[in-house]
Amino acid sequence: MKEFRIDIGWKLLAVALVVALVAGLVGCGELVQKAELEEEPVSRAYQTGWYVTDGGDKAIVASGGELEIQSGGTIDIQDGSTVTFDGGMDLNGSTLTVDADGDTTMVASDDDVVSMTVGAATGYFDVLTGNLKVGDGTPDTSQDGEDAYVEGTLEVDGAANFDSTMDVAGNISDSDSAVTIADNAMIDGAADAVQLTVQSHGTQTNNTFVVEQSDGTDLFWVDNNGDAELNGATPQLTIGDAGEEDTAIVFDGAEQDFYVALDDTANDLLLGLGSAVGTTPGLGIDENLAIATYGDITMNGATPVLTVGDAGEEDTAVVFDGAAQDFYAGIYDTDDDLQIGLGSALGTTPIIVLDENQEMGIGGASAGAKLDVTGNVMVDGGADEEQLVVQGHSTQGNSLLVLEDSSGNDVFGFALAPAAAGSGDLLDVTDSFVAQDGEDHLIGIDVNLTGGDHSGADNTLVGIDLDLTTEDAQCTETAIDVTDTSWDIAIDAADVPIVSTAAEWMEDFWGDTIHDELVNVEGTDPQVVALALAQEQYGVGTMVSGDDNAGGCAASCAGMSVGRHWSASQGGLMFETRLHLDTSIADTVICAGLSDSLALVMPATISGASYTTNAADGVFFCYDTAADTDEWHAIAVDTNVDATGIGATGEAPAFDTYQVLRIEVDAGGADAKFYIDGALVKTLTANVVTPATLLSPVIVIDTNADASKTVDIDYVYVTARR
Repeated sequence: MKEFRIDIGWKLLAVALVVALVAGLVGCGELVQKAELEEEPVSRAYQTGWYVTDGGDKAIVASGGELEIQSGGTIDIQDGSTVTFDGGMDLNGSTLTVDADGDTTMVASDDDVVSMTVGAATGYFDVLTGNLKVGDGTPDTSQDGEDAYVEGTLEVDGAANFDSTMDVAGNISDSDSAVTIADNAMIDGAADAVQLTVQSHGTQTNNTFVVEQSDGTDLFWVDNNGDAELNGATPQLTIGDAGEEDTAIVFDGAEQDFYVALDDTANDLLLGLGSAVGTTPGLGIDENLAIATYGDITMNGATPVLTVGDAGEEDTAVVFDGAAQDFYAGIYDTDDDLQIGLGSALGTTPIIVLDENQEMGIGGASAGAKLDVTGNVMVDGGADEEQLVVQGHSTQGNSLLVLEDSSGNDVFGFALAPAAAGSGDLLDVTDSFVAQDGEDHLIGIDVNLTGGDHSGADNTLVGIDLDLTTEDAQCTETAIDVTDTSWDIAIDAADVPIVSTAAEWMEDFWGDTIHDELVNVEGTDPQVVALALAQEQYGVGTMVSGDDNAGGCAASCAGMSVGRHWSASQGGLMFETRLHLDTSIADTVICAGLSDSLALVMPATISGASYTTNAADGVFFCYDTAADTDEWHAIAVDTNVDATGIGATGEAPAFDTYQVLRIEVDAGGADAKFYIDGALVKTLTANVVTPATLLSPVIVIDTNADASKTVDIDYVYVTARR
């Protein structure tokens, strides 16, 4: 560290020494001599002491004369004496001792230098009252006691301490050392004047202004170009004093000002336009580190990148805050998906989801393919333009377009023509329908065309146009190929031929004569009416039971069958009939289904919760008012072993109401499904029938009382694969 040194001129030192000499010589008495001096000047030598008596007399040395103290002599001004100099005092190179112990002295040399020595290191030159003035100039400030004025240069070789204000009218300068201030320094210049100026040289290469540590380490500096740098282990620049006021750095430009500031009103850090904090902000950061922008953001550069997030396990998003609705785009960390959604909370109401497999889901669902859309898709390619193009590869093997059900099963496919030596479907419709409730009509391809009023001739409206052409003599051309023989009806239309692909039989009771293939069985009771035709719309077969309950089925049953021609092993075995109970269902016993017996016997009866099967193999709907539950019951028997799960269906017969009863049996004879009016009401899963046993459709009616029961049969239908 350089020292602060002030040069002191000889004028100041001379004045100081004269004042000190006067102070040391002034006493309380006068110069005295024991002998009374003569009035006229004479030259005498006295061997004894002389003195001036009290009363104001003086020892006078005339003008031009001298009072000489020769070498070794002294003038002893005793305590209480006074020495008065009306003129000068010539020490002639001798030393003037000004204290009692003789170690504080003053001496003048012939080169106009007066030196004063204070004997002790702790001693000092003291001006008790008045002022110290060096030079003949006039001080700028009033010298009103205990002041010092130096007209020229004040040089201090050591330290200079100022207990109060130091007023510098000119400059503080030094050419070869530094100015050091041990304590605080305050510069209070004139009003509206520059308070501190640090001026560099024209050839300045070092820094113009430097703040150092005690070890000489530079902490802050300003170079000759005006550049500033803050250094140190943890450099920090603090603006403000923790008070409730705005603090700012303002960039004063020629055309436009900008500021970086703490807006105390909002407690936000702002970067804004102008110089007034809080006005025209461009960027703001609040206490939650949320950043708000007040204008457009443009990213420049060769490869501009905006990164949102710090690779941590948290959601990151850009939220678009609208007046009526918000939207977001971000990474939902739970699923590691990129989402675009409704609102501001990630993971809620997603609209577009892009996962790590580069699969996109639209409509809120996670993607299961390159594009997975939940909801409707509308393609509007413009007038007379291709609306949707699905382009296959030259080696395309799979379908170009596939429609799936909710379980992911293909239900519709459209493919290119197969490659050489290959086979495939250009159009494929496949699905498996679950069990349906109610009266359902399931259609694979439904073509509904409505023709307008055409003005031209030879107009046609074709649902499906098939044109098959081949030059291959080995190729069989088939317009429609029904390969699954489990179909009941290949074509069902009102005015075209019906081509059956199954072994089927149907009795619709048309005409006025019972068909010969029907086997009618009846009891001995004269009230029994065997199967007869009733002249009703669509044709009806009627059976009436007897009223002799005591005689059992042999007396009162009425029944019909057609012969044993069907078995479960054929596959697709199905029985269906439409029945109408003309009398009260009370005390009625009736069974309808498939049985191996053509005898006059009720296929099964029910008493309480017990079932008695009278056929060795069969599957039937039975209603018996002797049962605990007055409902249709699903019953089956396999080689005299009742099927697993036989019981009530939850549906009861209804008086004067038609019901459609349908039974389907699988090829293994283990599974049977029972339907009433198209609704599945019961499923048996074991020991239904023996697969190879031939069965016949049967309907038998009886009574549990002494009253006849009547049933009308609209139709009976049986089918199985050929």
